[in-house]
Amino acid sequence: MEEVEDRVVPSWHAMTPEACIEELKVVENIRRTGLTSAQAAARLEEYGPNQLSEKRKVTLLEKIWHQVNNVLVAILVFVAAISLVRAITDDPVTNGIQVGIIAGVIM
Repeated sequence: MEEVEDRVVPSWHAMTPEACIEELKVVENIRRTGLTSAQAAARLEEYGPNQLSEKRKVTLLEKIWHQVNNVLVAILVFVAAISLVRAITDDPVTNGIQVGIIAGVIM
């Protein structure tokens, strides 16, 4: 059994149909008769509406952060920064190509 908020939820998949009927406090011929309006209103009051809760949406920045949040990417960014500095001060072609390759790997 699982606890949800302040009530215990039974393992419905492991119960017999008779046990489910008993747990739900309904009559045997519920499939043919259905719930009365009073029963439906009482269940709505007790359990709330029958709808899924919405998941928190992940923003684009969070998605990007989860993809680049590791040591290897940090090392690659560090090496790209050093290559960029060397491209500006020393050999622009070779170091510029290195920066481009490292940026491509990171992306």
